[in-house]
Amino acid sequence: MARNPWLRPAGADGLIPVRVLWERLAVIYGAKWRAQHPDEHAQKVWHQSAADLLYARGIQYRMVKPVLDKLLVSVRADSVPPSLAELADMVLPAIDFAAAFDEARLQAPLVILGGAVWSQPAIYWAARDFGLNRIAAARWGRSKGDWVRLLSKRLASNCPAVPANVPPPEYKRGNATVAAASVAQLKEMLAAKAA
Repeated sequence: MARNPWLRPAGADGLIPVRVLWERLAVIYGAKWRAQHPDEHAQKVWHQSAADLLYARGIQYRMVKPVLDKLLVSVRADSVPPSLAELADMVLPAIDFAAAFDEARLQAPLVILGGAVWSQPAIYWAARDFGLNRIAAARWGRSKGDWVRLLSKRLASNCPAVPANVPPPEYKRGNATVAAASVAQLKEMLAAKAA
């Protein structure tokens, strides 16, 4: 079993990420945070629980940092510190990976036709990363690991918007511009196959 990176010294300074997280939350929430974990035993239990949960969800410290920065500016005096699960959901929203996979599998063939509808950009971009043709024919059991990894990565980053659905031009008799574009597209496809 791999060692949990949340519990190992990291970077040039050798700080342990879960302890850095603890201290950042203590700065943000002050006395409320320390009151929830009053003694050394409670702190050690929190460190281990946080490391286990964050590692299991595939969350790295670099993913937590933007959430901590937002909390720092948005927390009010009456704000309650988040639970570990709430913190993990702030970093990487809880998502039904199987349902997202089904959405990607169903929408992928519609992209070329300009008729795909995506519930969120992360699913679209993860499907692109997976391969639209590949995901259209994929099965959940065999693809689960790759899909979860790719979608988690996309959920953890700021995804650009889904490009507008633009159906490909359709040849109509007498339209020389569309006919020329169609011929050029066919030439490109043939050249790509020949290479």
